Amino acid sequence: MENNNFFNNYKGLYISELQRIYYKKSTLACFLSIPILLIASVKYYLSVNKVVSISNPMFTSFHNFPVAAMQEQLMLGLNLVVVFLIVLSVTQEFRNGSIRMVLIRSYRPTQIFLAKIVTIISAIFIYLVTYLVLSYIIGYLALPKINEVAIFNWEPLLNGNQIFIYTLKYYLFAFLTLSTMAIVIFFIATISKSTIIASGVSLATLLLFIIYPFIIQIFFFDSKNLKIFQLISITQIQYEGIALGLGQNSIHLGFSLLVTLGYISIFFIINYAIYNKCDNLI
Repeated sequence: MENNNFFNNYKGLYISELQRIYYKKSTLACFLSIPILLIASVKYYLSVNKVVSISNPMFTSFHNFPVAAMQEQLMLGLNLVVVFLIVLSVTQEFRNGSIRMVLIRSYRPTQIFLAKIVTIISAIFIYLVTYLVLSYIIGYLALPKINEVAIFNWEPLLNGNQIFIYTLKYYLFAFLTLSTMAIVIFFIATISKSTIIASGVSLATLLLFIIYPFIIQIFFFDSKNLKIFQLISITQIQYEGIALGLGQNSIHLGFSLLVTLGYISIFFIINYAIYNKCDNLI
């Protein structure tokens, strides 16, 4: 009976958090950014198609446009969406006191943390599904249809069914990296004293992830482990690690997965500990 009550209470809290995040104008703005990002991507790839051959992996058609659009926007555009979503749904609620309305219902801070992180990850998943569906629609309307396409790190050409399976794997891996970024940014949003500080530190963290591989290259340019060192960065996994891992030889796939799961585990534990012990958050 107690387990049923706990489940029902948590289910009610999750639904409440889900409604809270989807009723925000900022969440609507995030979803409205999808066609803008995709239209910008399709314009770019139409220009690229004019100067590359069909056998070039850079050539973009209906079948591989969802992956191409994700590759172009994942490292910067989609990470910024995650930062924007979390800062406004975590820091803002804690600092303006609206979270106290949830605590009135006798929920513990750790329950709120779990509900919020699950809600945010759910929103990211729905965002990516929407991104995938719209990319197929826009790609069908704007790009050529060819039977076989070239993919980076794959020797043979892939047919429609093969590229569809590859696309699903790519989006699942992208979802994992965005969830990783989300739990890191969640930590920053939780400890920040204002939305401005949270936004600034989050953007600085994102920038650090982006420039880290270049800094490492300066010091380890002749090391055979250079790629491994670079893939410690979440954004480098997004930029290069996904394509390498899903390629024909699955290069560094295990390491990239280990890095993302390591970030998730470490920052989940830190976040949980903060919510479990610190009452001045509310």
